[in-house]
Amino acid sequence: MPDQAVQKPVLIVYAVFDHPMDYPTEFIVRRQLVYPGRFTIEPDVWCHAQSLEAARASIPSGLVRLPHQPQDPPFLTESWL
Repeated sequence: MPDQAVQKPVLIVYAVFDHPMDYPTEFIVRRQLVYPGRFTIEPDVWCHAQSLEAARASIPSGLVRLPHQPQDPPFLTESWL
């Protein structure tokens, strides 16, 4: 039986959090991996930063910023895709 191919995400979202409960002294960037029919949040933090500008600097260039929406968690500042 052939090995199952490792499925690659179809989209990677970079979520910027403003001093979330688990990192109350920092801005945090976490990656969310989107696959067909599901998504996962990487357990490791992509970036620890002291300012929003520093958090944004860690995000790959060429992505589009989505601002905070009313339905988003309160600590979520913005997302990039």
